[in-house]
Amino acid sequence: APTWEDEEGALHAEKMTGSALPTCIRDGVGNNSKYAKSWALFFSKFISSYANHGIDFYGITPQNEPEFPAPWDACAYDPASEGDFIANHLGPTLAKSHPNTKILMFDHNKDHVVQWA
Repeated sequence: APTWEDEEGALHAEKMTGSALPTCIRDGVGNNSKYAKSWALFFSKFISSYANHGIDFYGITPQNEPEFPAPWDACAYDPASEGDFIANHLGPTLAKSHPNTKILMFDHNKDHVVQWA
């Protein structure tokens, strides 16, 4: 997520680097999160921009390697927070704007795949 969406008070977010843990989005991923809603809209607009150039997406992931708190603008998730982001924001947004685009979870190392299944 862009750093302005990062969790408030996270030192790395103040410096505009890194991922906040446990939830990367400033006001969480619940139904009322204006930042998660904005992040989902960003995904939709990103896909639309490519579609305007004739490039269609089969699918997306909310975050590459979601367990890795990257030292750059990124989003770290645990299974519950990524699932909630998809259920509350990304899923409904893409269902309206890009219903054929699949959402995939956990493109990370296989050692934790059981926790994410």
